[in-house]
Parts: sequence; C-alpha cells; structure tokens
Amino acid sequence: MRKSTYQRHILAATLSSIGLFVLLLSGCSNGAATVEKARNLNISSDNVGFFEAALANEYRTLALFEADQMGDNSDASGYAEKAIEAAAGAAPEPDRLRSRILPEETLKEVRPLRKRLINAAGHKTSPISAARAQASFDCWVEQLEEGFQEDDIAACKKRFLNALMETEAVLPDTFITFFGSDSAKLNDDGVDAAVHAARIVKDADGLAVFLRAHADREGGREHNQRLSERRARAVKDQLVKGGVDPDHIRTAAFGETRPLVDTPDGVPEQKNRRVEISISLEPKEYASRIFVGQNGDGYE
Repeated sequence: MRKSTYQRHILAATLSSIGLFVLLLSGCSNGAATVEKARNLNISSDNVGFFEAALANEYRTLALFEADQMGDNSDASGYAEKAIEAAAGAAPEPDRLRSRILPEETLKEVRPLRKRLINAAGHKTSPISAARAQASFDCWVEQLEEGFQEDDIAACKKRFLNALMETEAVLPDTFITFFGSDSAKLNDDGVDAAVHAARIVKDADGLAVFLRAHADREGGREHNQRLSERRARAVKDQLVKGGVDPDHIRTAAFGETRPLVDTPDGVPEQKNRRVEISISLEPKEYASRIFVGQNGDGYE
C-alpha cells in the first residue's frame, strides 16, 4: 500500500528522532567509558613530569565530581579526557574561552587571567600549584558558563587565584654561605641555606643548582683554588644530603680570582670566603663536575 506524503513525513521524523536518540545514547556511553578510564588511571611522576602527574590528578578529581555528584556527563567526560592526556605526559592547555558561552563583561575579567596562567613558569618551579591553578581555571569558566551556582563560581575562582599567585612566585635570589679562615666547614647559616635550596629543588621539576665557590687572598693562589673546590664539595654534599640528585648540581671553583671585596694579596676577608648557591631553570641533565681551571671561565 502506498503511503501518503504526510505518512512519509511522519515516518522520516520518527526515524530521525530514533537516530538522534541512538546517537545521544552512544555519546553518553562513550563519555561514561572515558570517565571510568580516568577513574582507573595509574598516575605517577615516575612516568611523567611532576606537573603532568599533578594535572592528571586535578582533572580526574573534577571529572569524578561532575560524574558522581553533579550528574554532568558532558563536563565530566571533558575533564576525564584531559586527565588521560596529562597522565600520558602530554599536558593539555586550559580551556579556550571560545569553547564556552560567556558574556562579554565576564570575558573582560577572564581573558587577562588566562593569559597570566599561560605565561606563568610555575609548571617547573611550583608544579602542584600550577596544576591546581589550571584545573581551577577550567572549573571557574565552567561554572561561569552555567551561571547559577554562585557559591561554586566563587569557590573555583578563589582556588584558581590563590594557586595562580603561588605559581607566579619567582625563584629566590642567590643564597650565599660564608666560611671561616682557611676552612671548608659549613656554619649553621650555611647549612640552613643549603637546606632551603634543597627543599625548593626537590619540590620542583626541571631545576638545576649552580654552585660558585670562592676564597680570599690569604694564602697562596693554588692553595686557595683547592680550598674553593673543597667548599664547593661541602655545599654539594649538604644539598645531596637534603635530597637533591647530584646530577642536578653544577659546581665551579674560582679560588681567589673573583672577590666581592678587593684586597691586597695576603689580606683575609670574610666576604670573599663564600659559596653562591643559585637555582636555575637550566636543563637538569648537566652532569656535575668541579671546574678547576685558574681562569674561572665557567662550568665543565
């Protein structure tokens, strides 16, 4: 029996609705599978960087919150995908603002903050804070788009801003530890400086420690060269004792060639008996070696 035009239209609409329903079911199923994959991730900084591991944990927490407590499968799946990327060592970027529907007035506040987040170098110096800042930013813009949970908007924004300020913190200035006359023994202040530097390097990723050791002009030139080498080794040993990988430490010994205070030969000066401890974003793969050349040109 031939169907009328009206019947054909009804049939087409019905089939279209069924197709859309099946597609939605498939999307929900795939999203749920992605969330479950994120739930069961084995996240370890032994396999990826500190930042990537922390970011994977942050995004997994958001994914499980959205899925288990809020029933928001779409955002849960998005966060889960980011967790999986980060756990594989490929850190995703913060949400692009064009992916969210936000009013222009809101964008005026959010745009510069996203730029600050992108420009911050904290993924190396403060990886946990940097990961918290990025995930909290995504949480904030998600809540801004939904626009009705004022407490959640405020909570995500506060967490983001606090973490961003921690992330933007600059590396400390060079630590200087001074030594007694003809001595390579660290005093209490020297131990404290080395412990502080060790704590910063241990808690970060991709940092190197540079040691520049010096002597005053009391004693012979060769003696002072060897004395500065011993001082470099003393500080390095204290850093290693504090948990710093020795391969992340570069040392240079300059003897009496680079004084802070110029003095005649043979005159003692405490400010020249020193080791400078600098923390750098230089690659950490440099091997640790003592520089023993007399001209003090650099590290080897």
